[in-house]
Order: sequence, then structure tokens, then C-alpha cells
Amino acid sequence: MSLDIIKRMFISDTQRNIFQQFIEYIRFPYYKNFSEDMKINFTFPITFLVGQNGTGKSSLLQALYGAPDGQKVSDYWFNTKLDPIVDTNADGKRHCFVYSFLTPITKTSAEVLRSRILNGEDPDFWESARPQARLGMQLFNQNWQRQGESSKTRWNLIKKKVHYLDFRYEISAFDKYFYFGEEPNSSKLKTKQDFLRKMSPYIKRAHIVNLPTKFYNRKCAAPIVLTEEELLITNDILGKRYVRGEILKHNMYDVKVSGFSIILKTDFSEYSEAFAGSGETAIVKIVHEVFNASDYSLILLDEPETSLHPGAQNKLINFLLEQIKLKKLQMVVSTHSPHIIEKMPKEAIKVFYIDESTGRTSVVENIPSEEAFFYIGDYRNSKKNIIVEDNLAKMIVEAVLKQMGDAVNNLFEVKFHPGGESVIKNTYIPVYSKDEVSKTFVLFDGDQRRDHVDIEQILEVDKTVSHLNSLIRKQTGEEINFKHDSGRPEQQIPQMLSYLTYYKTKVDYLPCNIPEEVIWDEYVLSASGILKEEKATILANTNYKTKYALFAAALFGESDAEAIKKAHQYFIKRWLQTTPSTYLEIVAIINRIKEI
Repeated sequence: MSLDIIKRMFISDTQRNIFQQFIEYIRFPYYKNFSEDMKINFTFPITFLVGQNGTGKSSLLQALYGAPDGQKVSDYWFNTKLDPIVDTNADGKRHCFVYSFLTPITKTSAEVLRSRILNGEDPDFWESARPQARLGMQLFNQNWQRQGESSKTRWNLIKKKVHYLDFRYEISAFDKYFYFGEEPNSSKLKTKQDFLRKMSPYIKRAHIVNLPTKFYNRKCAAPIVLTEEELLITNDILGKRYVRGEILKHNMYDVKVSGFSIILKTDFSEYSEAFAGSGETAIVKIVHEVFNASDYSLILLDEPETSLHPGAQNKLINFLLEQIKLKKLQMVVSTHSPHIIEKMPKEAIKVFYIDESTGRTSVVENIPSEEAFFYIGDYRNSKKNIIVEDNLAKMIVEAVLKQMGDAVNNLFEVKFHPGGESVIKNTYIPVYSKDEVSKTFVLFDGDQRRDHVDIEQILEVDKTVSHLNSLIRKQTGEEINFKHDSGRPEQQIPQMLSYLTYYKTKVDYLPCNIPEEVIWDEYVLSASGILKEEKATILANTNYKTKYALFAAALFGESDAEAIKKAHQYFIKRWLQTTPSTYLEIVAIINRIKEI
């Protein structure tokens, strides 16, 4: 329910002003191991970053953490002798990122630059820099200057509260000391257990008296008591019945490092994080942080599914969506969990991967959740996917599969991506072709039919960027862009060869030019019972899409999308009964795919 409401709230730019100072996109002219000018568009209030370990999901979260006014990227990424930061690349670009947001007063899309610069006093200094044309930015016009929104040379940074929780490392004070702390150096305290026993009374005292406590230079703050609503949410996510929960911030176990303890109470027992599951500790923290976040905050969550079973993961997402709805939050979540993303819209999912040709991180956006599973190593869906251009093509292929029987029908799932053949060629096939054993096949409309290139017939001397590009252009009718580093176009060659291989083995075409033509049957028209004059008008029209609109108007009294869909179904039913050559062609394609 919350997801549907959020979709409606975010449906257009005008309505999106509800989400104040929303980061619209972030791009990286040069940043860490990201591809040059890699861009992530935030087109939904919650964004999920999916990908294998080491693809840079946390790097993006840390850049977003450092984007608003008052925040520092260097809190998480800084220079050391062991991990030195090379300040500029071969083109002289410094590590930087550019992001856009809507200004609060004039509702202007402001693009701002955050750049790492050399500073004698601070080796990890980041500043708000002037717009640079070479970074693809529009130079600042002083006529844009607005009080409170800009200076004379640049837009002000976005003002937004940030909450960053990394659940791989957001561990309790007890776990920090017990698993990573030093053994006590004392004749009286011989083990870590001895030290924990000595310090725990001071934490317990703060819990009992609800006041801060102190032991020399070690302090424990007064407990933060979870509200009744926070407890209800925690109980719902974890399936527990807590009657009280507390968070205590202290440095009792390590004087140099502050941490937190939790105390949970049920009707039957009371225990600290020492005996709580790590999932319990994580959920108490996230519920408290997000529930108490101010409106319009930026929430960054790194692998929140850690130690949570699938049911708890789903309930956690429901809680996050409800908070987004209530507080107009912007959330970015890094995850490896299929359960977290499986019901999310494709505009909320960003897939990170290492481009084999460059060794750098790239991103694919608007990927359906079931396809994103591939990137996180989840092969739960054993079905083969058939991608088509539009909904009618989907209806036709699904009808054939059903006619072929359950044994065949259950092997396949048919999908179409809005945007048609051009989006499939430019966006999806470059991704599908990276997997040599991909179970995704493409079935274009017949008007896209072209002879397939056989890469085995390409001479080694002809495996050049220019020649392969001409073959792909001839094959697709489009100019397909492949990733490569500046000055190294040869990195495109393996991608181009994979693209052509995929096309030859996994791309096919429906009969006729368009799906409407496949199922058209004049006998169905003559047997429909509509008036003779109307039949004549339909027959005289040469545009198949118009034919169905006229037929729908004559038979159903309407020619809207729903009526035309009914007309399509009317013709499909008759088409299946007669099993013409067009039907048999599609059956042959499906049987061929079955064997691959």
C-alpha cells in the first residue's frame, strides 16, 4: 500500500516537489574506480544498489554522505600510506562528483560540484567548486543568483540531514570489544570476560537509574528508551514481544572508542546485546534512527538485511516505505538480498558491475528485479525469459505457450520493456550479452528482421572498432555505445563481439511486420456480426493498428485501449484455432529456444 502511494506522490516533477531538496542525480567525472562520468539517476524516493562485492556500492553511499552542506567525504575515504589517493588522472581531472537538486525557493535544478583539492593543512579536503565546462557543467550565470540559494559563482550545497548506517560494521560495544579488543593488561583482570564483568555494572546503573554514569574517564549516557511505537515496529519486524527497549551510548569497554549497548525486555526475560542476536541489534538501531529522522532527510543504508531472515527483510522494507511516505525521505540502500528488491519498481533498482573491458565500475539503471538477481548471484528463476517489444507481442507469445501445454509454458516467462526495440538494443542486449549462458532471449517484431552476422566468418584483421561498429549498425540499425576508457577504444572490441554473438544465437523475429498483422484474419471480421458498411471501412484501411481500433468501435462501442485489447484477444482466439503458418513459425522459435 505504501509503495503505491509513494509512486503516486512521485509521479511527476511538479508533484515531486513534495520531496524537498531531493538529489536528482549524481555523476562522477573522475572518482575512485568508477567509469568516467558514470551517472546514477534517482527517479524514485528509495533506490536500491545491487551488485557483487567490490563494485563500488559503498563508495556511492559515501559520496552521497559527503554531498550535503556540512558533510565530509573524507569521514570515510581518506589518504594513507597504505592506500594512497592519486589526486588526478591522465586528463588532469581531480576526484570529484557533480549532483543536481531542486532549489527550495525558485525550484531551479541546481548542479553543484564537490572536488577533492590539495590543502597543506588538510590532506583530505573537499570543497564546493565553481562549475567547470570541461566536466559538462553549465557555467554559472550571475543572473541566476538568489538570496539563500547561491553565491556569485555557484549554487549553494544542498541542505539535508544525513543518516548513514553500515550494518556490516554497525556492531555493538560488546561485540567490538569481545571480538576485536585487546586482552586486559592487569593482574586482577586476566580475561576479556573479567573486564566485561567489571565494567558492566556501570552500564547497568545507567539503565536502572535512567541517568548518566561515570568511571574515571569512561562514561555511559542515560539510556534512550524506545517509544511504544518503535517497540511495536521492532516487534513486527522481528516477530518478538518486547515490552521495553533501550540504547545506551558509552565508552566503558574501550575508552578510545564510543559504542552502544542495547537492553531488551520481554515478559519473561531481560538481556543485553551480549545475548541478543545481531539481527535484533541492527533492527533496534535502524528503527530508532529512521523513526526519529527529520522530514526530507537522506537515509543511507549499507546491507541492512545482515542477519535477518527473509520475512524480517520484507517487513523492514515495509517500515522504510511507510517512513518515506510520512516524512518524504530520500533513501539509498545497498543490498545483496533478492527478497528486499523483488517487489520494487525497476526505476528504483541500479545494478553495479565491473566492466571487463575497462576494469571499472559501471551501472545499469531501470532493471526489473528478477533480472537484477543475476548480478547478485541468485539463480532462483530457472525459467527462460523471452523479451518482446510491446504488450500485444507478449499476449501472442503467451497464447502460443499456453496452447503448447503446461510442460512448455512453465519453462518460459514473457516480458516486454516499455520503450520498444531501441531500448532493448541499446540498454538491455549489452547487458544480456555479458553472460555467455544467459537465459534471456529477444523476439523482435518482424519489421526489425535482418540477416545475422556470423562472427566466426569475421577475419582477425577485421576485428577492429570501426569494422565491428559498422556490422552492429547494419545488424541493428542503431549506433550502440560500448564502455571504454578515454583514449582506449579497443576496449570495446570484446563487448562488440559478445553483442554480435548474442544477436546470432538469442535474437529472433515474429512473423510479418508487426504483431497486429500476425493475428489479423479477414474471416474473423466477416464472422463478427458487425455491419457491412463498417466491415468495408475496416477492410479499406491499410493501417493494421487502425483496423483494430475501428473493429473495437464497431463491435464494443469503444476504441480506447481496453476495447482494443479485447479486439486483440478476439482475434488471438480464432488465430489459435486455425493454427496458420504464423502460429507454426512462433512454435518453431520456441522449440529452438527450448534446446539452447
